[in-house]
Amino acid sequence: MTSARATRRALFEIADSQDGFFTAAQARGVGYDYAQQSYHVQVGNWMKEARGVYRLTDYTWVPYSDIITLALQTMNRAGEMQGVISYETALDLHGISDANPRRIHITLPPGYRKRLPGIAYPHTGIVPPQDYEEWHGFRITTPLRTILDVAASPVSWVFTDGAVRDALREGKVRIRQLLDRAENEEIQQRLKDAIEATEESVRV
Repeated sequence: MTSARATRRALFEIADSQDGFFTAAQARGVGYDYAQQSYHVQVGNWMKEARGVYRLTDYTWVPYSDIITLALQTMNRAGEMQGVISYETALDLHGISDANPRRIHITLPPGYRKRLPGIAYPHTGIVPPQDYEEWHGFRITTPLRTILDVAASPVSWVFTDGAVRDALREGKVRIRQLLDRAENEEIQQRLKDAIEATEESVRV
């Protein structure tokens, strides 16, 4: 009885840190084998959200549930999350610009091969720890990294002006940070134009 209680507690602690979500591998790691996992789904203790991803049914409503599910699907065999929510989805979550993407933008490391559902909009890149934030159940690029990514993207750069405007006004980034991190002159000029547009709107 004590062992079962400890197992439930261990799973709850993992799930609670991820807004009620957890992976099959995480459940196995604390003592739930495949048969037990199937049992808990059948009796309604767990809800299957996607292949290999579950949610405790006590968490009846969770914001960003589709994002958490996708992020957990990128975990490797060592239990390390590979994907970082980024680009237009990160703009939307940070509340900078008017981006409202239908798919979830996620940056994955080079060489990533695991198949993801159609809702994912994958990008390839390295996101070091200083460039992402830990939210409940997923990682998201910082406002600064998000703007830099968008400004460098041949598809998403149209959101640069709005992102810079909102981020500067809300104090989420500083001008010097943006210009110092620009990877080339073209991107730096694009950021300068966005900064100038923001300053002009303030003067008006």
